[in-house]
Amino acid sequence: MGEIQASLGNYNLSIKYGLLAIKIAEKTGNHSLLLSSTYNHIGQTYYMLKDDDKAALYWEKAAQTAGKFNNAGYMQIILTNLAMLSIRQHKYQKALIF
Repeated sequence: MGEIQASLGNYNLSIKYGLLAIKIAEKTGNHSLLLSSTYNHIGQTYYMLKDDDKAALYWEKAAQTAGKFNNAGYMQIILTNLAMLSIRQHKYQKALIF
């Protein structure tokens, strides 16, 4: 639902659904790669809203969760997102690290 709402431009509703998904995952103990994907999606939505602090927070959570699964392809997506955010913030050295 969150991804659908984001594609329709309903970013606040998208975040609401994403946070609900995280709440359910935490209650059920689901710490799978899907949880990382949800964090990533919320980060992307905050990025679209230009809320850089929250975007970074959720992308860092996505990276921490994905790191447990050693999924290089997925980590590349998340780190690319963090690098783009750093570039937007004119933090070029930090972007190079990502």
